[in-house]
Amino acid sequence: AEVFMLPEAHKSGRLTLYRARNFPNDWEKVCDVLDVPAIDASVIQHDGRWWMFHALPGDGATRELHAAFAAQLEGPWRPHPLNPVRR
Repeated sequence: AEVFMLPEAHKSGRLTLYRARNFPNDWEKVCDVLDVPAIDASVIQHDGRWWMFHALPGDGATRELHAAFAAQLEGPWRPHPLNPVRR
């Protein structure tokens, strides 16, 4: 099984997917999956589709939950049409 990570990097303005070449110390960039400053991105697979949940920068007291979905982990990711899905 392959190991992937989406490290926190919202200050870069994008979310980048990495694959372990030799876990846990050697990683390679796979692709940029979102061109938004996603915070605390979490990914699950459900019914054959990938789902990502994340916040966007802003006032911590009013941070909103956003969702995106894709057929493959590498994307392309599409934002959920009802974003933000939770306030």
